[in-house]
Amino acid sequence: GSITTGPTWYADSDDDGYGDPNLSTVACTAPANYVADNTDCDDTDPGVYPGAPALADGKDNNCDSSIDKLSQAITYSEIGDVPESEPDITINAVSNSGLPVQFQVIEGNVLINNRIMSINGPGKVKIKIYQDGNEGYAPSEIKFLEFCVLPDKPSIVKSMDADRYILTSSSSFGNQWYMDGNLISGQMDPTIVAEESGSYTVQVNYEACISELSDPLDIEITGVPGMEDLKFILYPNPAANAISIRIPSMMHNSELYLNVVDTYGRYLQRSRPVELFNGNISLDISQFKDGTYSCIIEDRGTGRLFRGQFVIHR
Repeated sequence: GSITTGPTWYADSDDDGYGDPNLSTVACTAPANYVADNTDCDDTDPGVYPGAPALADGKDNNCDSSIDKLSQAITYSEIGDVPESEPDITINAVSNSGLPVQFQVIEGNVLINNRIMSINGPGKVKIKIYQDGNEGYAPSEIKFLEFCVLPDKPSIVKSMDADRYILTSSSSFGNQWYMDGNLISGQMDPTIVAEESGSYTVQVNYEACISELSDPLDIEITGVPGMEDLKFILYPNPAANAISIRIPSMMHNSELYLNVVDTYGRYLQRSRPVELFNGNISLDISQFKDGTYSCIIEDRGTGRLFRGQFVIHR
């Protein structure tokens, strides 16, 4: 007859040493493929039993009522600062899970497609590197790749405007000008007036990403370019509200135009037709601030330019 008392044995169909709590028998000794343990949560899979190592198979390997997932780690190569004109860059990043790494641009003028990064402009770049995981792997730790896209090396173009050397940077933004290697305070516009002889360079700064210095451009100011000496008298000098300019008699019948320029090269009056009264030009300076100014007279008949200086002091 059947045994009703004695040890209970549990089926171990997958032969992993752990029995099925739902399939048992009572016997004096263990029948074949039966064990005393009854803690197997899947007796059809030898890789599933209490304390089993986690596998990337989407199963509850260790019978703790949750799907076991392996951790994964991402390794990547840093990217140093690169110039704006750099061609497409391949981002080297892999996960030890073998799953494809994902990228998200947090900051910067770049686009990423299948690990290929295209640069669309200068500035700081911050890229999130991660892997969301799947049924077998937990999400990776998030990594960040940070670097600068440097503005391209600028160049300088020299031109003339009346009596001035005009220097123009190839960059429309972020300029800082230097003369003889020294920063020119406040000169950050794309265009400046070269007031002194020297070696001029410019550098571009965008979001603290700084370009190379431009090649130097040497300026030599031995006088006023395009000017000729002419003995005309400005009086009173210094003056407060008005000055008179005495024009030599040889120019009384010339077509004359008057320009007033401040020490920054800004035109306060430009190409104003001149009327002579007894050989003099009367100039109202009441709207100008105290300082030193240049008075430039154009002779349209000959194309010549003449200059004198006056001081306003009140």
